Amino acid sequence: MEEGKHFKCYSYKNNIIDWLELCRKEAAVYPIVREAITHYINLIKYLTNQTQNQNMQEELTDLLKSNLEASFAIYDNLDEACDKISEEFGKTLTTTCETLGLNCYYRVNFNKNYTGIWISKPEWEFFNIGIQFQSSSKDLLYGIIVRENPSNSSIEIREKLKALPNNATKNNSWWPWYNRFDEPFSNWDKYEAWKAILDGRMKDVMMEKVTLLLELTKDFKM
Repeated sequence: MEEGKHFKCYSYKNNIIDWLELCRKEAAVYPIVREAITHYINLIKYLTNQTQNQNMQEELTDLLKSNLEASFAIYDNLDEACDKISEEFGKTLTTTCETLGLNCYYRVNFNKNYTGIWISKPEWEFFNIGIQFQSSSKDLLYGIIVRENPSNSSIEIREKLKALPNNATKNNSWWPWYNRFDEPFSNWDKYEAWKAILDGRMKDVMMEKVTLLLELTKDFKM
């Protein structure tokens, strides 16, 4: 089979976006349709790493080249700056939890896998609400995690947790219920996640998940 004769290849990064741009022009007099198309274009650009336009990327490259020593100095100190922001975020999150009568243990360490945040009510014996990275700073999930050993927790409660709505299909004895954060909150390798930390959206999203889990488990002996 020959490309162009028997089939054609189209990409979201180029062809689909170009087509949507044309559609948006045609839909100029229909605001709802126009905005829906705009959101779809922005989503595709985000998923295909086109959130910065080409001119901005070229300008940034030129700026880094002309200030190479400063660029390396910034790079060398970026991890330390992020660690300090993370530490401050942990204090803010802990204070927020404490005002709700919750225990919060902030244990984020970007040099290790499976670090995160553990939140619980004082009366909970066997489970925590877990917010955990699956790699050093990426793939952030949230859910109910067994505190020590699955064999010490109630099988009945674990099965009830597994039956709750919107549970991940790969739930297990340690994580009887979990789900994943959406972008940009799940990947702390990206600037968008740190922006969300600084402007308060990260804390708000995390507390929304905590509130959801507290509501789902309010009748369970945890």
